[in-house]
Amino acid sequence: MKRQMSEARHDECKNKPHYFEMFLSEADKTKETIVRNKPKKLRLLWNFAKAVTKYVYSGLKNVSEKVYKERLSVCETCVFRQNDKCLHKSCGCSLTEKAQWKSEECPEGKWKE
Repeated sequence: MKRQMSEARHDECKNKPHYFEMFLSEADKTKETIVRNKPKKLRLLWNFAKAVTKYVYSGLKNVSEKVYKERLSVCETCVFRQNDKCLHKSCGCSLTEKAQWKSEECPEGKWKE
């Protein structure tokens, strides 16, 4: 049944160009979906507790100023960024803090160091 519906939608996109345009406009809603699916408060608390624990166990080490700026520049173009927050489901952190901590990583694996 699902396959038939999928094939029917595919045919609609092939034969009716405005259907394809509607599909593309749905892609614009990605940011809206990310904001809607951002981590809930309990998940934020859990993620923060894990991050602080890792930071403390690492000896409270920070990255160099150069690495910090590189990390933030990577975050500037990320779809999960909203102001100073990372809205990734496994994060929700303040980027100005997270980017400083050597023990932290980008949830999408975009930070080099």
